[in-house]
Amino acid sequence: MGRPRGALESRQVWGAAQVLREALEHAGEAVMVMDGRQRVVLWNEVAERLLGWRKDEVLGRPCHRVMTGHDRDGHLVCCPGCPEMVMARANEPIPPREVCFRCRDGRYVWVSQSTLVVRVGPGEDELWVVHMFRDITNQRRVEELVDLLAQREGYGSTPSTSQPLTRREREVLGMLAQGMDTQAIAGALFLSSATVRNHIQNLMRKLGAHTRAQAVARALKEGLLPPHGLMRSDQKK
Repeated sequence: MGRPRGALESRQVWGAAQVLREALEHAGEAVMVMDGRQRVVLWNEVAERLLGWRKDEVLGRPCHRVMTGHDRDGHLVCCPGCPEMVMARANEPIPPREVCFRCRDGRYVWVSQSTLVVRVGPGEDELWVVHMFRDITNQRRVEELVDLLAQREGYGSTPSTSQPLTRREREVLGMLAQGMDTQAIAGALFLSSATVRNHIQNLMRKLGAHTRAQAVARALKEGLLPPHGLMRSDQKK
């Protein structure tokens, strides 16, 4: 009785794996799946559109020969025996991270990557490491511009000399740092656009700023905002 039940369970697992494969093929985010030997076994249309590599150029090849990726510190993340593959083989959870990938045409794009590990059988070919990623290149560019503004304003070099901001002004300032305009802030705080403009004018005056970007930069300088974690409004949708 044991062998038939084992065979039935194997068929059920395999059937579930095929359902998962179909779902990943049609996922709304870019998806790349590797087996335990780091060979690409699935590459969906969104990944093809984002990075430019066609399926016939990717499938069956080692992932690190297709993808050239590095992290925020410039460290290579796509390589034989990468830490994520080691963690997958050890059944350890793999945390999400941001990676910069090289496209087929030589461009580089920043993505937010999440990883799922699925074992559909005992062999190396039956270990699936599923990478799901979305483009955050524009978000990264805005963060870099804000950092540059902060550096030009001398972030962290002098103590605060501005007047204290009210709680509401801090809320409005935080939303400005996320790239929200007057109308979006008004909707989020249930205020009129005129009231929001008044708050913006007041906080700009207190910070000695002539533009909204300068206000954000000076807020960074004085420690009123964290230097990172900006432009996250897309994650709240």
